[in-house]
Amino acid sequence: LKLTSLYENEELSPKTIEFYLWNTLRIITLFLLLGWFIAGLLTAGILWPPQIRKWILVQKTSKEMIRQDKISGKPVVEEMKESLKAMRHDFFLGRARNRNEVVSIMTEAHKVKSDLMEDLGQIKEYLLTLLEKRERQQQQQQTQQNLLR
Repeated sequence: LKLTSLYENEELSPKTIEFYLWNTLRIITLFLLLGWFIAGLLTAGILWPPQIRKWILVQKTSKEMIRQDKISGKPVVEEMKESLKAMRHDFFLGRARNRNEVVSIMTEAHKVKSDLMEDLGQIKEYLLTLLEKRERQQQQQQTQQNLLR
């Protein structure tokens, strides 16, 4: 049933008051429907009845599209599963590589630290040796000065 079919058999002329009442009613209806439509847009379809929401917001599918989806749907899903498995495998391999890199960096850092500690120990020994030599030289100088007096 179309709304325009309701007005096909009207025999109204601009000379009658019914003509003006019907047209006023049509204009009011038009504004109410536009307002309702705009309010529905603003509320993402909440103010629309379910039929209007379905008609406007749901994607139209043809029988051909449904048939193609049934035919091609399974390979696509299988392909996506394989792709997901490959991505998961790559992710875990990447994590393992990163873990190995972290371990090697930590080993290297430990080696550098131990080398540094050895070098500092050697420097300490050299400084102690120099200090002892200096003290001996000072003592020798003092003994020589004491002998000369």
